[in-house]
Amino acid sequence: AATPRAVEAIHEAEQIVLGPGSLYTSVMAALVVPGIVEAINESSAKLIYVCNLITQDGETLGMDGADHLDALLGLTGVRPPNAIVANDATIDIEPPLAVVEVDAEAIATYGVDVVTASLVDPEAPWPSHHSAALGDVLARLT
Repeated sequence: AATPRAVEAIHEAEQIVLGPGSLYTSVMAALVVPGIVEAINESSAKLIYVCNLITQDGETLGMDGADHLDALLGLTGVRPPNAIVANDATIDIEPPLAVVEVDAEAIATYGVDVVTASLVDPEAPWPSHHSAALGDVLARLT
Protein backbone atom coordinates (compact mmCIF):
# COMPACT_ATOMS: atom_id res chain seq x y z
CA ALA A 1 0.00 0.00 0.00
CA ALA A 2 1.02 3.61 -0.49
CA THR A 3 2.85 5.01 2.48
CA PRO A 4 1.36 8.00 4.32
CA ARG A 5 4.39 10.02 3.18
CA ALA A 6 3.71 9.19 -0.49
CA VAL A 7 0.04 10.10 -0.16
CA GLU A 8 0.95 13.36 1.57
CA ALA A 9 3.45 14.23 -1.18
CA ILE A 10 0.82 13.61 -3.85
CA HIS A 11 -1.73 15.77 -2.00
CA GLU A 12 0.80 18.61 -1.64
CA ALA A 13 2.09 18.47 -5.24
CA GLU A 14 1.41 21.25 -7.72
CA GLN A 15 2.03 18.92 -10.66
CA ILE A 16 1.98 15.14 -10.99
CA VAL A 17 3.76 13.69 -14.01
CA LEU A 18 2.96 10.22 -15.33
CA GLY A 19 5.69 8.99 -17.66
CA PRO A 20 7.67 8.80 -19.70
CA GLY A 21 8.10 5.08 -19.53
CA SER A 22 6.66 1.79 -20.62
CA LEU A 23 2.90 2.26 -20.46
CA TYR A 24 1.97 -1.02 -18.79
CA THR A 25 5.16 -2.08 -17.03
CA SER A 26 6.29 1.30 -15.69
CA VAL A 27 3.55 3.93 -15.67
CA MET A 28 0.58 1.71 -14.85
CA ALA A 29 2.67 -0.52 -12.57
CA ALA A 30 3.25 2.45 -10.28
CA LEU A 31 -0.47 3.24 -10.27
CA VAL A 32 -1.60 -0.19 -9.08
CA VAL A 33 -0.07 0.39 -5.65
CA PRO A 34 -3.16 0.64 -3.41
CA GLY A 35 -3.82 4.26 -2.47
CA ILE A 36 -1.83 5.94 -5.25
CA VAL A 37 -4.67 6.46 -7.74
CA GLU A 38 -6.99 7.55 -4.95
CA ALA A 39 -4.44 10.14 -3.78
CA ILE A 40 -3.93 11.41 -7.35
CA ASN A 41 -7.68 11.64 -7.91
CA GLU A 42 -8.14 13.59 -4.65
CA SER A 43 -5.23 15.92 -5.41
CA SER A 44 -5.74 19.39 -6.84
CA ALA A 45 -2.41 19.11 -8.68
CA LYS A 46 -2.23 19.38 -12.45
CA LEU A 47 -1.91 15.86 -13.83
CA ILE A 48 0.34 15.52 -16.87
CA TYR A 49 0.85 12.40 -18.98
CA VAL A 50 4.06 12.26 -21.00
CA CYS A 51 3.35 10.15 -24.05
CA ASN A 52 5.95 7.71 -25.27
CA LEU A 53 7.93 8.61 -28.38
CA ILE A 54 7.55 5.21 -30.05
CA THR A 55 5.54 2.05 -29.59
CA GLN A 56 7.05 -0.80 -27.63
CA ASP A 57 7.29 -4.35 -28.95
CA GLY A 58 5.18 -6.71 -26.87
CA GLU A 59 3.41 -3.86 -25.12
CA THR A 60 1.99 -1.06 -27.27
CA LEU A 61 2.43 -2.01 -30.94
CA GLY A 62 -0.35 -0.50 -33.00
CA MET A 63 -1.42 1.95 -30.27
CA ASP A 64 -1.69 5.68 -30.82
CA GLY A 65 -1.84 8.39 -28.15
CA ALA A 66 -5.59 8.04 -27.64
CA ASP A 67 -5.15 4.28 -27.16
CA HIS A 68 -2.45 4.97 -24.56
CA LEU A 69 -4.77 7.37 -22.73
CA ASP A 70 -7.73 5.00 -22.95
CA ALA A 71 -5.69 2.15 -21.47
CA LEU A 72 -4.29 4.38 -18.73
CA LEU A 73 -7.70 5.62 -17.65
CA GLY A 74 -9.59 2.38 -18.15
CA LEU A 75 -7.17 0.05 -16.43
CA THR A 76 -6.14 2.24 -13.49
CA GLY A 77 -9.11 4.49 -12.71
CA VAL A 78 -6.85 7.55 -12.58
CA ARG A 79 -8.58 10.80 -13.49
CA PRO A 80 -7.99 12.23 -16.98
CA PRO A 81 -4.85 14.31 -17.10
CA ASN A 82 -5.00 18.05 -17.66
CA ALA A 83 -2.59 17.63 -20.56
CA ILE A 84 -0.64 15.13 -22.60
CA VAL A 85 2.87 16.09 -23.60
CA ALA A 86 3.80 14.64 -26.98
CA ASN A 87 6.74 14.79 -29.32
CA ASP A 88 6.44 16.61 -32.65
CA ALA A 89 9.96 15.94 -33.96
CA THR A 90 10.63 13.37 -36.68
CA ILE A 91 11.79 9.94 -35.53
CA ASP A 92 13.05 7.28 -37.93
CA ILE A 93 12.22 3.85 -36.55
CA GLU A 94 12.02 0.43 -38.15
CA PRO A 95 8.71 -1.49 -38.20
CA PRO A 96 7.01 -3.06 -36.42
CA LEU A 97 7.81 -0.15 -34.08
CA ALA A 98 6.25 3.19 -34.95
CA VAL A 99 6.04 6.75 -33.72
CA VAL A 100 3.20 7.20 -31.22
CA GLU A 101 0.85 9.50 -33.12
CA VAL A 102 -1.14 11.91 -30.97
CA ASP A 103 -4.31 13.28 -32.54
CA ALA A 104 -5.34 16.38 -30.59
CA GLU A 105 -8.98 16.01 -31.71
CA ALA A 106 -9.18 12.43 -30.44
CA ILE A 107 -7.51 13.40 -27.16
CA ALA A 108 -9.89 16.36 -26.78
CA THR A 109 -12.80 13.91 -26.49
CA TYR A 110 -11.34 13.04 -23.07
CA GLY A 111 -11.24 16.72 -22.11
CA VAL A 112 -7.45 16.69 -22.26
CA ASP A 113 -5.15 19.27 -23.86
CA VAL A 114 -2.22 18.23 -26.05
CA VAL A 115 1.08 20.06 -25.74
CA THR A 116 3.68 19.25 -28.37
CA ALA A 117 7.37 20.02 -28.58
CA SER A 118 10.55 18.60 -30.00
CA LEU A 119 11.39 16.11 -27.26
CA VAL A 120 13.85 13.68 -28.84
CA ASP A 121 17.36 13.52 -27.41
CA PRO A 122 19.64 13.80 -30.47
CA GLU A 123 22.55 12.25 -28.54
CA ALA A 124 20.70 9.11 -27.43
CA PRO A 125 21.40 5.89 -29.37
CA TRP A 126 17.70 4.94 -29.11
CA PRO A 127 14.67 7.28 -29.30
CA SER A 128 14.58 8.83 -25.84
CA HIS A 129 13.12 11.97 -24.32
CA HIS A 130 15.52 14.89 -24.01
CA SER A 131 15.34 15.62 -20.30
CA ALA A 132 15.96 19.38 -20.57
CA ALA A 133 13.42 19.83 -23.37
CA LEU A 134 10.83 17.81 -21.45
CA GLY A 135 11.63 19.74 -18.28
CA ASP A 136 11.06 23.04 -20.09
CA VAL A 137 7.63 21.91 -21.27
CA LEU A 138 6.65 20.64 -17.81
CA ALA A 139 7.79 23.91 -16.22
CA ARG A 140 5.50 25.86 -18.55
CA LEU A 141 2.56 23.69 -17.48
CA THR A 142 2.73 24.47 -13.75
